[in-house]
Amino acid sequence: MLGRLDGVAAPPSVHKLKEFQKLLPRYTKHGELDRRDLAMDMTRLIDLNVLSWPEGAYSPRRIVDAMRHDSLAGAVIACYDCCTETLSREVWVNKCLENLYYFDQIVRASPTVKVIHIVRDPRDVALSFRKAPIGPKHPCIAGFNWKRDQVQAEALRQGHPEIHWSTIRYEDLVRYPHDTMRGLCQQLGLDFQESIFDFHRSSEALIASRLSPIWVNLAKPLSSSHVGAHTAASVRDFVKQVEEVTADLMTTYGYQPLYVGSAMSRPEEMLAEAEARNRELQNIHLRSLDPEVEKEHGRRLEFLAELKRLTPDH
Repeated sequence: MLGRLDGVAAPPSVHKLKEFQKLLPRYTKHGELDRRDLAMDMTRLIDLNVLSWPEGAYSPRRIVDAMRHDSLAGAVIACYDCCTETLSREVWVNKCLENLYYFDQIVRASPTVKVIHIVRDPRDVALSFRKAPIGPKHPCIAGFNWKRDQVQAEALRQGHPEIHWSTIRYEDLVRYPHDTMRGLCQQLGLDFQESIFDFHRSSEALIASRLSPIWVNLAKPLSSSHVGAHTAASVRDFVKQVEEVTADLMTTYGYQPLYVGSAMSRPEEMLAEAEARNRELQNIHLRSLDPEVEKEHGRRLEFLAELKRLTPDH
């Protein structure tokens, strides 16, 4: 949606900051970062991404020249700076959700970064992942992941009071899109435009919607039809297990538990069993996916596996 605004670049997620964390020894020689080799492999990962970046938006040489911080985060930021310059935009949006866990690296490389924290009812999140090609399938694991993410987000917000932080609820976004996006744009210093709601008509959205079930709604206008899916009687047991993990934190964001008064006092005790069952459910789900579609998504994984094989152990 923000990528529909004039002046904003929002290329597809490639997860570079996450994927290259354990590969850094490959690019560190005599205590110094080999910017050129890192940039070459980083551009190769972008090339293999199932969703394409704009043509001419990056190259190893441009990334090296654009790096303002000698670090992995600095290289990632340089990629986005190059894309923004190519598109003649002013700012960019990085949509990789795992940035939450590499935030300190990002802040060191770009102290003026701004954060958009989107939170959604954990029960609807868990139900959504249950059918998605990725993510947890067991309600307890989905609940643990949601809780861990929110705890991490709050710790970062408190630990970096100098960083501009915008929190919006998914439910408010789809129910009151104009008010929510006008407010967000104002907080970010962006000029609001009605074109923001035409995201589903963009060529990028149409292409993405055909590549994975998880992106199918990108080709549709905003809808609140999925809000409150957890209230159906048919999913009561599933939802109850999510609440047993998340109930105490849910209320912080305005979500009220339906079936439990408070979260379990020691939920970690059942974590191992839930993780084992989650792996079983994920394997069952994987066998139902279209192998041709998965082959497209697997190209980047093969490349990363090869890089890992060639990376010295530290």
